[in-house]
Amino acid sequence: MEHLSEVGKRVERLLYSSVIIILASFFFYFLSSAITLDNNGLKKTMLTGFIEGINERRESLDIAKVLQEKYKQYVDDNKKKTDAQKKEEEDKKRLEIKNINKSRVKLGLPEINVEKKLEEKQSSYDDLDVKNINLIRSKLGLKNSLSIEGAKDVYNEFYFSLVYKNLYGDKDLIDTYLSKVDLPINEVLIDAKNRIKIFDNGSVKVFDVDTPIQIPFSLGDMKSKVSLYNIESAGIIFMPVLLVIWIGSLSMTRIREVYYIKKVKNIAKSYPHILNIYYFVDRDMLENQKEIDDFNRMRIGDPAIIKQNRSISVICFLFRAGVLLTLLLLMTAPFYIGVFRIFNSLNIFNLMILFVCGFINIIQSMSLLVAEFSIFRKIFLTEGQANEYI
Repeated sequence: MEHLSEVGKRVERLLYSSVIIILASFFFYFLSSAITLDNNGLKKTMLTGFIEGINERRESLDIAKVLQEKYKQYVDDNKKKTDAQKKEEEDKKRLEIKNINKSRVKLGLPEINVEKKLEEKQSSYDDLDVKNINLIRSKLGLKNSLSIEGAKDVYNEFYFSLVYKNLYGDKDLIDTYLSKVDLPINEVLIDAKNRIKIFDNGSVKVFDVDTPIQIPFSLGDMKSKVSLYNIESAGIIFMPVLLVIWIGSLSMTRIREVYYIKKVKNIAKSYPHILNIYYFVDRDMLENQKEIDDFNRMRIGDPAIIKQNRSISVICFLFRAGVLLTLLLLMTAPFYIGVFRIFNSLNIFNLMILFVCGFINIIQSMSLLVAEFSIFRKIFLTEGQANEYI
């Protein structure tokens, strides 16, 4: 049957071509393993998050820096004055307010609260207002304050929280950037970006070969580089989709071939690839009388002789199933093990793709094995033009 042979050829091409998918799967596994073991890669991720955290709140962070410095200046100015000077200034202001209140009473205006007026700061410290301070603190995700002391360490609080949040687990980086709290924020950003560049110029071992993190390539006169981290990120998205397409093609083609085999019932007409190993008996090929008698007894349904020959069919099935399982595992296992190694760094989108594609792969593989199981113990018999299986 022409269809059976053509489908068999397509199955064989898919089997041979599966080597490419296997290599891609193993490449992703070794790449993810190398990146997992590469501490510089983790440090780069940490520093990238640290930089993003600063840039997201940069405007509020700059204002917080000004508030903190202004509060320090305010405290320093007050420290310079002796208690006697403070008392003298306070008495002088109190007297001025009382004189103003006398005039206000005569004019029928409400009196000024002396104590509240004394608490007011100089005009140069107008920004040191509790409402203004709490506005900045809320934008930075910090708790509100009940007094102007909320400006005391407002910048430091947020900066330290960024360091501990993004650099958690790397003591050296934490200590380094905690010590930079007094530096201008631009200098901190430049330092972090320079460290990332150093990490990008490093290398990792893929297939036990030193491979640069940044792989150079050129398109005509244009020269550029692609990062192994970007290759890994792309692989997480495209590899599961490729597995769905490839395993789907293999399973559907093989299922169709099995259908034609059961329909034709003549193994001699199937294409001779590694999966087409069945137990079949051709009457014309038998030489001694005992074999002919056994053949005839099987055709009439003798359970004893059929049972004796079933074991060969089972062995053939186990071989086919073993080849398929090995092939499927070689295509999928390295990739999904590699994904597991970097599981904590995956986002929701990646996880959704992996879950959906992984589930489809399971369904495809089960369908393929069910098709093989449908001829689990079949013995194919041929006599002249008559073909059947039992």
